[in-house]
Amino acid sequence: MDMYPKRPKIKDSETLTSYLFRIAKANKTDFLSVLKQITREEDEISPRRYYQIDINPDKKIDVFLLSKLIRMPCEDILKHSFHPVLKCFFNEPNQNINESTYLIGRVFIGTYRRFCRICLEKEKRFKLIWQISDIEVCNVHGVELVNDCNHCGKIQPYIRDILNDCACVSCERELSQKENILANVENMKESQIELINVWTKLLAWSKPLTECLFDLTLEQTIALKIIYLAQGEQNKYQFGQVKYHTNREIAELKNKVLGRENKGSILGSLIRFLIKSKTQVEYLYDVEINEEYFISIQGDKESPGSCVAFWCEGRGTNIHMMPLNTYLSQGYRNRHYCNKCFNIYGIKKDSGIWSETESRIHLVNDVVLPLIKKGLTRRSITNLLKGVSGRKISEIFGYLYCQGLIPSDYIHIKGLEVSPPNDLLNMFRNLGDIVGTFPWLMSQKAQELYGWTVQQFFCFYYREEIQRFIYNEPKRAHKPRIYGDMESLVNKYILKCEREGIVCSLNNFSEMNKIPVSIVHYYGLSKYFKASMAAQKEQFNRRRNNNYWEIAKEYVNKRLVQCIAFTRKDVYRAMGKREKWLSSNCPEIRAWINDQVIKSKNQREQMQLICDKESIKKALEQLIEKKMSISKTRILKETGIAAIKLIGDTELSKYYHLLLNSKIV
Repeated sequence: MDMYPKRPKIKDSETLTSYLFRIAKANKTDFLSVLKQITREEDEISPRRYYQIDINPDKKIDVFLLSKLIRMPCEDILKHSFHPVLKCFFNEPNQNINESTYLIGRVFIGTYRRFCRICLEKEKRFKLIWQISDIEVCNVHGVELVNDCNHCGKIQPYIRDILNDCACVSCERELSQKENILANVENMKESQIELINVWTKLLAWSKPLTECLFDLTLEQTIALKIIYLAQGEQNKYQFGQVKYHTNREIAELKNKVLGRENKGSILGSLIRFLIKSKTQVEYLYDVEINEEYFISIQGDKESPGSCVAFWCEGRGTNIHMMPLNTYLSQGYRNRHYCNKCFNIYGIKKDSGIWSETESRIHLVNDVVLPLIKKGLTRRSITNLLKGVSGRKISEIFGYLYCQGLIPSDYIHIKGLEVSPPNDLLNMFRNLGDIVGTFPWLMSQKAQELYGWTVQQFFCFYYREEIQRFIYNEPKRAHKPRIYGDMESLVNKYILKCEREGIVCSLNNFSEMNKIPVSIVHYYGLSKYFKASMAAQKEQFNRRRNNNYWEIAKEYVNKRLVQCIAFTRKDVYRAMGKREKWLSSNCPEIRAWINDQVIKSKNQREQMQLICDKESIKKALEQLIEKKMSISKTRILKETGIAAIKLIGDTELSKYYHLLLNSKIV
């Protein structure tokens, strides 16, 4: 194959398709002809996918062949696509062609061309960076990128031969602006400047962003380094201390590191991180991560911190920390409780710091206990502490009593020294079944059922066996409200729907009877709705098909009677349905229509045969009457019948010879 004799110089940052436009124009051919030469036989390109040539040329064209035709190294050709960006994330982009194309496709506009009118006035070319969706202004002039003609308003498609001249595909006038447009570089948004700078570096990078670590892929290593740098290069992974990203983005990056399925874009996460953190692309390559950090990020749950209560046996260690299964405080994660002092701990979501969730230690150590040592009564302490309720003070006193923190010389212990009932645990189980394990509700119910005061309740509540029950037992099972005879209600509703022709719906039943859908599932009655809906659907399909049968028969019979020709599409159009829909939903109607079309064709052929016979008969009579020579050629001339009908062993040919030999002739 001969190379192109005229090869204009490719310009910096020009898209590969833009250069192919100029190659085609210089050699007096068109873009499609050039594309046909360089496209592999097995990789035929749909017109809607031409833009992928600018994303990853290797996926769509033979780059090696193109390099021979235009006398340009393959590496230089690939620089005018997003291939350098793909090299940042894949060691071998061609081995991950679908993944790499999808990565760029999420930020690339491939349905239309964008351009700067000032740039097109100076240089007739289209730039790669203009097609990035988040970039809104020209990187040279700072004016807004546009996609339409300033004369007729037509949006410019990605590929058209007329774009060789940077002219509109509709009115064929130039897309550039000859009037003076003032450059606006000084007023460019800082975010746009940073975004353009990051993309400019990525498009010029053309090598992996980093070396692979810990047997991870390049994508996984980049995600790991983003998390590590966003956390301030600490030695241990902590979710709450990762900056610059939303919780969802952090979770997606972590899933990428762990090889889990995720829908996040590593490219988008990297760009957001580089912009927000002011980190240079080059720095990513030199970052080293210790194995301790990588191990910590692999754990599904972070290990709990230490207990800090000064009176606890496990102070300074986490050996007594147990996962919390019931009550969960907002704003914390990885919640645990100490099974010695029964204080609840967790990691603050905003700061990532391990701390107590209820501030009980501060209230005990710094507020209440010093006042007790001074000999103040509970009432005096309540009056002294503004903003702390008497119920809360009673709770603290109950906790101090059970933990053995009340000083031995404290004289105001009335109401604290109460002997617990023998079946205390069962009594609390009963409370839990009725109102749950929330302490305020339990104290109110305990006063109603057992006559306990608030102080007595908390002296029992903070006993070791009760606390273990509260923190370890699951919450009480939800007992659904009784709605009477549910099955009868469902049957009445289904009968009403059948009688009135209403669509049977579980949601409608729920709204009409004020019964949650979950309750219907709980009683196992959803199967009746499924059966009724299936029967209704079958009945509806039957009525619908009967209606289409009537329409098709009426249309076909009318045309058969009038001997009017028709096709299958004519019948489909009269029914308002496509052939594909009929094949799936009414195949018998489609088959019948095919038969009727054949029947109509045979009918028309038979009628034409009768007309042709009559014409031949009249022509023969006229020739005999005029005493002219008789031949097939003269008959054909007189009747206008096609010669093929009288040649060979056809019915008209037999009829013609029969007439010649008949007494009539």
